Amino acid sequence: MTNKLCQSFFLAFLLFFVGTITSFAQDTPEESISYGAFTLYGNFPIDDEFKDRAKFGGGLGFEGAYYFHPLIGFAYSLDAQVNPYNKDFLNATDAQPWFYGNLMGGIELSFPVTPIIAPEFRALGGLMVARSPEVTYANIIGIEPKVAPAFVYSISGGLKFTNYDSGSAFRVGVRYLSATPKFDYGNNIETKINMSSAQLYVSFAFLSRR
Repeated sequence: MTNKLCQSFFLAFLLFFVGTITSFAQDTPEESISYGAFTLYGNFPIDDEFKDRAKFGGGLGFEGAYYFHPLIGFAYSLDAQVNPYNKDFLNATDAQPWFYGNLMGGIELSFPVTPIIAPEFRALGGLMVARSPEVTYANIIGIEPKVAPAFVYSISGGLKFTNYDSGSAFRVGVRYLSATPKFDYGNNIETKINMSSAQLYVSFAFLSRR
């Protein structure tokens, strides 16, 4: 129920800003801002089911945004995340980590409060490709690894510190990410796992124009 409410909120949020973007489309400023950011993530599962099977992990990503209005832009993100398997779950003797990659696009809002500091907010949606781990019990493979696609969405907020003289920016904030891939283990056995996670991000951005 909680996941469905979050998805409904995300879709309503996205539709609202799509309408806002359309209204600004005919008033595009002469100068736009676009940038690329190499991002380090620290993430930990917050879904009760996934929390039992995974530990604190991390990831690396590339993000960018193109501003067609001084406050609103199109944002995109490509990242890969890894969470070690919790071997205490069912007393596994060995296990590969959880792995998932995300490709998302959506809306970014930025509200400069000074020439240097700007709060920023993002709502993104797209594709997750998740890989479940191979798990071994008493030197016998008990669970085979599987790959599954799923719709993924994220909502994030943080601060951007911009140095226009050097054409760079430093970004820090938090991101909530959620997807529910369905892993097919054969023999009509399918397992859905809500891979929700709270993430801390730190990134360095390169400004291409200002």
